Amino acid sequence: MAERRPKTLEEAIHGLQNLRLSVFDASYLNLQDSGCLVLNEGLAKGKCRDTLRELYLWKNGIGYQGIKHISKALSNLPKMRELNLFRNRIGDPGCSLLCRNLSEGLCKQLQILWLGDNDITKFPEDVTKMPTLQRLYLNHNKITYVPPEISKLDNLIVLDLDHNPLKGIPEGTYFLGMTKLPGPRWELLKPHFQEELQSDRSSSV
Repeated sequence: MAERRPKTLEEAIHGLQNLRLSVFDASYLNLQDSGCLVLNEGLAKGKCRDTLRELYLWKNGIGYQGIKHISKALSNLPKMRELNLFRNRIGDPGCSLLCRNLSEGLCKQLQILWLGDNDITKFPEDVTKMPTLQRLYLNHNKITYVPPEISKLDNLIVLDLDHNPLKGIPEGTYFLGMTKLPGPRWELLKPHFQEELQSDRSSSV
């Protein structure tokens, strides 16, 4: 299986359709939403569908309509381990749709998900239904709240919320980058649930 970094949309589609790729880097191609409509065909019907493990779509101007075009195909890549959509513009609707499809589709081995710098204001709660997730990057968004259900992800070792206006965390300490989440993972939630933890300190160990 091969690694591919196309320079044009046409080259990208050809690679997805005709090569059994394991790594596909289509970053900086300026796909926009219209390009995602074409990209969807390669993801859904190409030879890479059963082999693709890593997909990088950095900085492509992908918005909600683009995510609508490709999210179903992305969710049905059975060997996908890493999906990178950093620095697009998918927003809350696109993030919600993507994460719901990923949690419900055939993509049951996803370990790394990059959604940083995407105009997201609400934590995508459907990620809590992805038990294999190990690293979640939501940095440079506008998220204020993290749901307690995140503690259910037993395999999660990194949650990056750098540069988000999180409530309950002093200015300048936005980064939550965990190298190891302890026990029931309440250490992760301490900044957000201070009152609860004060009344039940035993849950923090």
